[in-house]
This record gives sequence, structure tokens and C-alpha cells, in this order.
Amino acid sequence: MREAKAWVRRNDRTKDLHPSKQKWEVLWTDPEQAYKKRTKGGFSSKAAARAWADDFLDRVRNGRYTDPARAEVTFRTLAEEWLAAQHFDRRHTANGYRRIVEGNNDLMETFGNTPIGEVTYSAILRYIKDSASRLAAQTVRHRFYVLRTVLDYAVYNRRLAVNPARSVAPRTLPSVKRMKAHEEKRYPLTLGETERIIAAMPYPHNVFTRLVADSWMRPEEATGLRLRDVDLDDGVVRLRSVIVEIQGELFREEATKTAHSSRDIDLESRTITDLVAYVEQHRKRAARWFAEHPEHVHPGDDLPLFVGSAVGGAHDRALVDRLDYSKPLRYSSLNGRIWRNALKEAGVPHIRFYELRHAGISRHVDRIGQGGALTLKEIQERAGHGSATMTLDRYARSAKPDRAARRRALDAAVATEEANVVQLAERMAR
Repeated sequence: MREAKAWVRRNDRTKDLHPSKQKWEVLWTDPEQAYKKRTKGGFSSKAAARAWADDFLDRVRNGRYTDPARAEVTFRTLAEEWLAAQHFDRRHTANGYRRIVEGNNDLMETFGNTPIGEVTYSAILRYIKDSASRLAAQTVRHRFYVLRTVLDYAVYNRRLAVNPARSVAPRTLPSVKRMKAHEEKRYPLTLGETERIIAAMPYPHNVFTRLVADSWMRPEEATGLRLRDVDLDDGVVRLRSVIVEIQGELFREEATKTAHSSRDIDLESRTITDLVAYVEQHRKRAARWFAEHPEHVHPGDDLPLFVGSAVGGAHDRALVDRLDYSKPLRYSSLNGRIWRNALKEAGVPHIRFYELRHAGISRHVDRIGQGGALTLKEIQERAGHGSATMTLDRYARSAKPDRAARRRALDAAVATEEANVVQLAERMAR
């Protein structure tokens, strides 16, 4: 940045007026374009003009100068510029940011057409308060982080001197520790109900359902499995990729949700038995399908462990006869007609497919401390959580609270305290 200069002078149009009505202005050189001279007017006194000039020179010397004209760009335009400059390892992550920046949501409705120089601290606080009253805490926090990151981008590109969002205290944002409504009212799925659901699912979806229920995998992790990810001799499944659905298209992400999600899972004996028989038939059916469809190349051990069904196929045929081995299973299809029919046949109220994972984790957390049970650390690692706190606070739910047992434990504690108090009183009376 070149050296800046500033001069204070009377405004030519008011120099012949009475001194009380004269105006002063500052003529200054743009530090980023030294050949360009600019004017800041409207000062009622020479002292006020000099104070502005001194502040301007001080900001230039300290590297805090920004061109006021560059702050006139709207937040939406700058957000789109920021998004285009980013690199994301996962398509799912990129799509999440794109939906915020390019979508019609409260963040863009509030700040989209506002020049970034007019985005103030108080306006941000009002936005957080209004959004927190209508939206989930995590949604508000995500959109605020986008706002803050885009304004950081403006600071780095010398469009803003400071980022007003950086002054927002963390306690101002809504807490995510509060459970969502559907988590508070989660149906306590029992092991018997899980078995009935699996039995009601058509082949091969019943094998997929068994795998998710017993291994606690996220459904998108299970759909991302390939033949080479399954070691049935050791009874282990290796999670290294996931299948994500973006705007109706399926993509394989060679990265799991988090670093902890990339893991090896030891399978239960009954799951191994089901998978051994399934994989044998899966390989045979795949070889026959690719022979009948020469336009597709057999991927070998990269073949998806679970595949989708053909579009527009006759639904009077069995599901196994309608499989399309050229594409992986679409997770969104599992919450459709087949899943609803299985729940109805099993006598279970409507729940999400994802609840199989929650129920499995909950059952093992309830057994912590019992003989032969998994430890909390083992449950955390098998579930792919970053910490044991997440396992307990967000996922572990008691299946059926035994209020009578809790009351007996509380009464026993009170009885013990009362006995101690009586003994102490007797000693003091002696």
C-alpha cells in the first residue's frame, strides 16, 4: 500500500459565506490507487475536518484502512463470491453451504440485499433473536457461522475494517444441548419390535435392516459399503466412504461424516451368518445381471454391497428381481412404502429408519456396568462418535423408565441419611 496524504481546505462553494456557514473538506489520496484523489466534505469546522484526516492517516498506518466504496457490495453478492472461492472435501458439505447462500432463507431475506458496510452488530443480534424463536438452534448457529465467515472474507479482502459478527458473544447464540422435539418424544423401540420389523422387510432389505440395527451404522454409511469393505472371515465391516443424495442424484464420498466415523465395526454372529449367505447370492445375481446388461461394466469388489431397484419396474415382482446392480441403494427410498408396510405389519407406530441406530445404542448404554457388557468407550467408538458425552447426551435414551425402581433407590438413600442423623444425635446427647 502506498503512502497516503490528506489536506484540509475550505469548500469553494461556501468560502464567500459567513464563517458560521462555511464548510470544510478533506482532499486525500487513495492508498491503493495513489494517482486517485478523493474528497470527504460536509465538515462544519476546520478542527472536525482535521480530526477526520488524522483518523484516516492513522488507519492507513495501522493497516486498518478500507475503501468505503468497496463496502457497498451487497451481502448476497459477496457470499456468492466467497462460496465460489471455497474448496470442500465433501459434496454434501458444499451443498449445505450452497443452499444457505443461494436459497431463500431468513439469512438472505435479512441481509441479502444489504450493503456489507451497513451490516451492524445490533442488526445481527436482532437476527439471532428473531431466528431463535422460529428455528432449531443448530440451524440458527449454522447460518450465523456463514454470516460471520462471509464478513471475515470481506475483512481479508479489505472491504471492511472490522467484522461486526466477531463481537457476538457465544452465549448469545441458542444452545444446541436442548433436545429437538422429535428426540424428546422418541419412541422406545424394543429388541422384539426391531426383530419384527426385520422379519417384515422384503429380501434383501431385511439384510440391510439387520446390519444397520446390529452395527449402529448410519444408513448413509451402510449404503456406501462395497464388497471389499466386508471381511466375513474376521466378521468386520470397514467404513471408509458414504453415499449422499444431492438434488436427487447419488454421489460416493470417499470421506465419512467425521474422522471418528471412519472405523472398523465388529459384527454380531447372527449378522455375520446373514451376510455370508447374502454375499454369496449377491455375487451370483450381480454376475448374471451384468451379463444381461453389457452396457454396464462389472466393478468387481467395488460392487455396492446393497443396490437400488430399477426405475419403473413392475411392482408385482419380488424386490430381489427388480434390483439394478449399476447403482447403490438410495437411503431415501427406505423411508417410503416398503418401510411403512413393514412397520404396520410389525405393529410399530411410524418411526424413522434412523431410529434403529438410536435404539441399538440405547440398549447397550443401559447395560453398562453389567457382566459382559460393552464399556462406554467401546460404545462411543463403535457408534462413530467424537466423544462419550455425545453418546450419552444425544443418543442414549432409557427404553422404559422403571419409576418404581428409581423410587426405591431414592427412598433407600433417604433412609440411610436418616439413620446417620439419628446415630449422630445419639452421640452428641451422651
